[in-house]
Amino acid sequence: MYYIGIDVGSSLIKGVLYDSRTRALAHAKASPSLQQQDGKLVYDPKAFWQVFEKVLMPLVRCSASGSHVALGLSVQRSSLIVVRRHSKKPLTPIISWQDLRGQALIDNKKKHWEHIERLSGLRPNGHYGASKLEWFFRTHKPGESAKNSFADSVYCLPLGSWLVWKLVGGTPQVDPTLAQRTLLMDLGTLAWSQQLCTLFGVPLSSLPKIKNTIDDYGCFKCLGRTVQIKILVGDQQAAAIGAWQGFRPVLNSALVSLGTGGFVLAPLEPGTPKKFGGCLSSVLCGNRHQTHYVAEGTLNHVGTLFKRWERLTGWDVKKILQSKISTAHPGSFMPAGFSLGSPLWQANPAGEWHISSYGRSSVSSTRYPVPIRLQTIQAMTTAVVGLIQKNLQAMKRYPDVLLLCGGWSRFPMIQQAIAQVTGCRVKLSAEKDLGLRGILWLLTQGERQGARH
Repeated sequence: MYYIGIDVGSSLIKGVLYDSRTRALAHAKASPSLQQQDGKLVYDPKAFWQVFEKVLMPLVRCSASGSHVALGLSVQRSSLIVVRRHSKKPLTPIISWQDLRGQALIDNKKKHWEHIERLSGLRPNGHYGASKLEWFFRTHKPGESAKNSFADSVYCLPLGSWLVWKLVGGTPQVDPTLAQRTLLMDLGTLAWSQQLCTLFGVPLSSLPKIKNTIDDYGCFKCLGRTVQIKILVGDQQAAAIGAWQGFRPVLNSALVSLGTGGFVLAPLEPGTPKKFGGCLSSVLCGNRHQTHYVAEGTLNHVGTLFKRWERLTGWDVKKILQSKISTAHPGSFMPAGFSLGSPLWQANPAGEWHISSYGRSSVSSTRYPVPIRLQTIQAMTTAVVGLIQKNLQAMKRYPDVLLLCGGWSRFPMIQQAIAQVTGCRVKLSAEKDLGLRGILWLLTQGERQGARH
């Protein structure tokens, strides 16, 4: 028996092959290319699939010929694609979760926001799938006579659902952690909400079947091996399960994940999720018999923010983040177009890129010497960490320990800022690939720990 875990992130797809004793035998990774088309952020479906295969195929090949392989996928949330039902031809590119093409459609529904949040557990914004799907059906208008047949001829699939469908065919499937991120799932029933589908103009028949996070998603043959898909889960949920080695941490802790975006997750009791000060009520592991939840705060930009600043100035931001925070006053910081997440959602806060002490910062690195560059990045770091603290306060969570994961959590300046601002003990995960560890835990122990019943 072999296990394969694949983590499908925004900028990197990585996977590991494990043997029956959960020893890692092989690793693979490849990077998809996020493209900007007319201000929209998308992946080319064909190229994305080829990158996914570059990770999957070597791992399968390293297992023994004729063996059985259990596969688990953790996938970036809110990214989606619309395809023809029968030909499987894409009608859209893969629309990234970072794409905000539907934000105006969300803004036009402000009188429904409370109702949407009550049903879905999420605060409405353009990062989720519903507004992107509404945009699709508004811009792809068949004749009146063909309206119903068109709706029945397409599938609207979260990215994870599309990958599974490409592998096993049949009726598309999705799990509750990814279905919730469409903004169309009823959090109480873990089923598609007819009310939300009607509100956003998305035909219920176009959506995949919602199954348990741990379930039989089907089998496929690959290089003489039988591969069974047993896990489909959101990437942040997989990281939390990997960090906690289960559905709840042993310590009084919360998880802070800093990658392309940033996320703060704290466990909730099983059962009906509670609302915490505008934070999200997210499914951690979905099952109609017993579902596990987390309170979640979001920072829509972390890695993208630092990378954008690096492109703007030419500074080596990662080198600067290796420094410790200086005692000098860091100034204040507000980037134009920097969208905030729950509980502080604001699509595009007004303002220019600036550091208050130094004026506008659309300048070259030669104009600002190293000390000012250090203070500038320090100000940005403090601003990001301030949002982490506000998330914890909104959740009414006062953890003893913050578990840090994600590529941007490994810089001393960020670690120090989190400790100073929150007053919590900071523990950096020794495991770089918590999402993959979470998949492995679900594959090997999830069912025994009551995730299925």
